[in-house]
Amino acid sequence: MKKNFALKNLFFLFSLLLVTLVITLSGCANVGKNFTYNGPTDIELKKTTKNEILNKFGSPFRVGYNNGDIQWTYSYYQYSAFADTNTKDLIVSFNKDGIVDHYEYNSSFEDDKVKILANSSK
Repeated sequence: MKKNFALKNLFFLFSLLLVTLVITLSGCANVGKNFTYNGPTDIELKKTTKNEILNKFGSPFRVGYNNGDIQWTYSYYQYSAFADTNTKDLIVSFNKDGIVDHYEYNSSFEDDKVKILANSSK
């Protein structure tokens, strides 16, 4: 009787350890803040202002300079132990007047890739 009880406890502890290990290893990590970029209509070169970008996308993840101009970067990275990594970046450069001078958007999210590739064939 004691042997059955010990085996049941051992099996329970092993199962608990296995479940904990699976949950730990299958977890994912996110870096940055998710944002939505709907395409070129979101930003107009030489027209869209810093305040409009701030209102549309929130605070940037990173800030810096690009050839002396202020540059904001919006980034979102999804890492997973057992799945593909997905990333997206929106980089916006402003001229001295705070107007968008250049921007670029890159994504490895499947929905974005399908949408962008569909628009590129038009």
